[in-house]
Amino acid sequence: DPWGLRAVAALLLVTAFAFSFGPTGGRIADGFSAHGTLDAMPPRIDAWVTPPAYTGKPPIFLTADANQATPTFHVPEGSDVSLRVTGGSGEETLAYADQDGNARAIDPASPQAAATAKPAASPAPSKVRQFTGKLTGDGMLTLKSGDDQLGRWAFAVIPDKPPQIRFVGEPKRAANGAFELNYQIDDDY
Repeated sequence: DPWGLRAVAALLLVTAFAFSFGPTGGRIADGFSAHGTLDAMPPRIDAWVTPPAYTGKPPIFLTADANQATPTFHVPEGSDVSLRVTGGSGEETLAYADQDGNARAIDPASPQAAATAKPAASPAPSKVRQFTGKLTGDGMLTLKSGDDQLGRWAFAVIPDKPPQIRFVGEPKRAANGAFELNYQIDDDY
């Protein structure tokens, strides 16, 4: 053996044996079979509802672990629902169906708007879709990818009552001659 081919064969055998015990090791037959590649990573879904600022209520994170078992979310009228899907197939759709069954699609934001919502230090480019809409009545929000349902959230919208203003006493004249009114204002927020 003038070229030392026996040593190369032995080295390949030891390398193959060591590789088989590694985390990516497999059977010899794996080298002869075709494997499909996954071109879509599982989607990450972030969903939240932001009540109007005048209510003073904090956002509700729909996908938080603490809210997974919540059957219905009670939110003030005029709340904004936001949903961000990172990864996935890119074919996700979002629809809001009211109690009568009338569904309306919520279109994703334009790529420019979604690009501004992305974090500055993104490790790799990924498909990000941002959906935003208003909750005006009770209903069901459904996120789908093709025929697969990725998420479903029920909402009971609390109507916003108008403020109530009433006089507490009779209008009177103040000591300095100014007109004095005593009144009370009530609002649900």
